[in-house]
Amino acid sequence: MSESSNIPPAFVSEVVYSLPYAGETVLDQSYGGTNQLFDVYYPEAGTKPFPVVLIVLGFPAPGFAGGFGFKLKDSVFYRSWAMLLAASGMAAVLYSADDAEPNTLSLLGYLQEHNESLNLDMSKLGIWSCSANVPNAINVINKTDGIVCASLNYGFMLDLDGSTV
Repeated sequence: MSESSNIPPAFVSEVVYSLPYAGETVLDQSYGGTNQLFDVYYPEAGTKPFPVVLIVLGFPAPGFAGGFGFKLKDSVFYRSWAMLLAASGMAAVLYSADDAEPNTLSLLGYLQEHNESLNLDMSKLGIWSCSANVPNAINVINKTDGIVCASLNYGFMLDLDGSTV
């Protein structure tokens, strides 16, 4: 990944709190088209299948990669969150998408269909999202059964027309 000065520091910095991560990471698995790839960060130990946290993103992969030279799922920030989740005993899934909401829903369908081979316990599915990705996470939560928890952090929300809040 390029360390260019035009990249916001958040995308090239790890989270402040960390745990040692020694689990297996499976990168760039296809769930659809060319830009529809996902990574799974597995815990080092624990009972399979693992609870799973989907880190919901919202930026289109081609647009983000065109601006910064790497996919959002490959940013140090998101990778370190995935490793922290896996070090805590849950599998974490990061992905790229051309169209945020339909691709996220497509990925969830793929994970459901392939949960056994991926060692994922989809009955223990959580969502994690932050900033401008939160509106996509809210749409996904509203359209998906079986999500048992969500962490929506410092969400960037759009004001309705005429809002003064």
